[in-house]
Amino acid sequence: MWEILELDEVSSTQEIAKSLAQKGKVFFVVWAKKQTQGKGKEKRKFFSPEGGLYFSLVLPPKDLLFLMNLGSFCVKKVLEKNFPNLSFFLKFPNDIFLFSRKVGGVLAENVIKGKKVLFSVLGVGINLNTKRLPKEIKEIATSCYFFTKKETSLKKILKEFLEEIDFWLPKKEKFQKIYQKIISKEIVDYPIGFKGI
Repeated sequence: MWEILELDEVSSTQEIAKSLAQKGKVFFVVWAKKQTQGKGKEKRKFFSPEGGLYFSLVLPPKDLLFLMNLGSFCVKKVLEKNFPNLSFFLKFPNDIFLFSRKVGGVLAENVIKGKKVLFSVLGVGINLNTKRLPKEIKEIATSCYFFTKKETSLKKILKEFLEEIDFWLPKKEKFQKIYQKIISKEIVDYPIGFKGI
């Protein structure tokens, strides 16, 4: 179902995906080994060195909150499957935490022409094999590699994420019930002064 465009380095997978989708194509993925201008919520920069998993999906128009919730939920499910000894949590509406620090996030955007939504783009960033973090975010972010000391197949994680998305996209009502139960139970012990990244 998904066509994957694999690139070495881009400014932002989100921007590349939106540009390519202007031609009317959907159900494709832009995946890059590195981003120089990775984007987070509220235009925050997402540190994206080689080692992390960064990709953006182009879909038919969707509700943005649903997409963000679904994206973070699917990331969490895949990480829990691959790292059963680590504890992952969701922070509404779009972040994934490993213990008390952020390990990934998602960003959903609609591209609109006039009053018509042309398509939706879901961007995902996960610190999987990231071996270092800038000093300014060391206290609020983390990487799976810091705990496992082993590299994980980025392609495997991406494949499993797409499988989860395919499964849950047509099951919006069922998903929302499950998501609300998870969010109501999960409380993250945020570092003092944490405002998101």
